[in-house]
Amino acid sequence: MFEQAELEICFLTPDLVQIDWKPGVRPVPYGIVHQEWSEVKTTLEKDERSVVSSSALKVVVTTNGSLEFQNANGQTIRQELPPLDQGEKWVHQAQLRLEERIYDLGERATSLDLRRPKSKKQQVAAYRMWNSDKPGKYGSGIDPLYLCIPTYLGLYQGGSYLVFYENSYLATFSFLLGGWSISTHCSVSFH
Repeated sequence: MFEQAELEICFLTPDLVQIDWKPGVRPVPYGIVHQEWSEVKTTLEKDERSVVSSSALKVVVTTNGSLEFQNANGQTIRQELPPLDQGEKWVHQAQLRLEERIYDLGERATSLDLRRPKSKKQQVAAYRMWNSDKPGKYGSGIDPLYLCIPTYLGLYQGGSYLVFYENSYLATFSFLLGGWSISTHCSVSFH
């Protein structure tokens, strides 16, 4: 994985981390106004995997590029698969728990829990990130609407996390259903 990619991990606060995968054309930064961050004391441990830690958060990096975010007690908050470089398109994937609920992405004409598919036959709920002005009436399932924000809150029995993509490119967010496995994940592709 790291033969073709570089990972930058920057702790902005002890419990807020910025992740940046390279190479690629960086999107224009637009969402994070605050640029002057105090230095956060971190430690680095390296063996078969690398662990970058602050007083509140650990980021575990494996040799294939997957990431695991843990709290100070070592409990897993979030697991991410290595990003996929598909030419002009990047795909970011994270595993989801069976009971995990996903909220936000801006204005949506759907249920609050974005992981709930539009019909019982579907196994995936997908959302486009591209603001549009839908004239007239619209009903449930019309997507996208006026205000798309590439951020979501994952809420599960043991905790929560917030993910924000500072990326203004056209994107698709897909939330698959199922158990705690590689087939049950969030997939985000930017074009």
